[in-house]
Amino acid sequence: MPDVRLEEYKKIRLAGDDRELLRILYRQDLELTAETARLRKKLAKAVRRRNEGQLAKIVPILIATYGAFLRKTVKKYGTMASKSAGKNFYNAVKKAVPAHSQRFLSDLSKEISSHTQKTAKSILYRPSRFDKIRLTHRIKSVERSAIKTVRNIITVGHREGKGAYKIAGEIDRYIKPSLRQPRVSSWRLYRDRFGKPLSYRPPVRTGSVSYNALRIARTETADLYRLEMIELARDKPWIEGINWVLSHAHPKPDICNDWADGSPYKPDEIIGFGHPHCICYTESVPVSKDKFGEYLEKEYG
Repeated sequence: MPDVRLEEYKKIRLAGDDRELLRILYRQDLELTAETARLRKKLAKAVRRRNEGQLAKIVPILIATYGAFLRKTVKKYGTMASKSAGKNFYNAVKKAVPAHSQRFLSDLSKEISSHTQKTAKSILYRPSRFDKIRLTHRIKSVERSAIKTVRNIITVGHREGKGAYKIAGEIDRYIKPSLRQPRVSSWRLYRDRFGKPLSYRPPVRTGSVSYNALRIARTETADLYRLEMIELARDKPWIEGINWVLSHAHPKPDICNDWADGSPYKPDEIIGFGHPHCICYTESVPVSKDKFGEYLEKEYG
């Protein structure tokens, strides 16, 4: 598992933005972990009760079902993260505007609601900011790799004369590794099955199914929060910039520390930020009340 202390978030006294995002990520982790446990149980049962021909049919079905759950979960919590960012953007602006600005705040609330609805519809199909790959394609890649690797475990296991229980154990460790037992390498299995040299780079993902699912879910959901805040601030003369803020659950110093130190940014300057498993967040920096008053006077009279 990656060194991200989401499970410890309740022990930390957090600010509002950080608390909300971590709660969303934590609940998402719990749902995916539970579904991963169900997949492990179903695969173990299938391996112990079915022959190799039957497994060739049922393994893709079980893993595709898991992939569908992953897509549904990321869309659900990504939508929650987007709405949370919109709410926090509104609250930050509300604190900065002068009194008697209800018309402006009403217009802003409608704009935020419209934008978050559009974000929710595009979550699964938007190109990633990191490599331009759509979320649906990324999850499909995890599914294909998992199906190939499970089949490789079964084929190599039968070739080596392993029993059903031992093969089921290897599949279980591939889905979610145990700290007490050796990891199952998807690359080694592929090379063993097809007789490839050590220099060959197999067409399957490294890492366990659990790791890849959590990495995708955490990365995409947290990035949706950051991106929503950035997009809402775009072309707003009453926003001075965007701060990159380290999460209280940030495990150790990395590139995010440099990004936080360089704040504030213009929306176009921060658009490429982020890394896998990043759970930091962004916050808007409104102008002073005096400047806000000048803007409202000009636009609303």
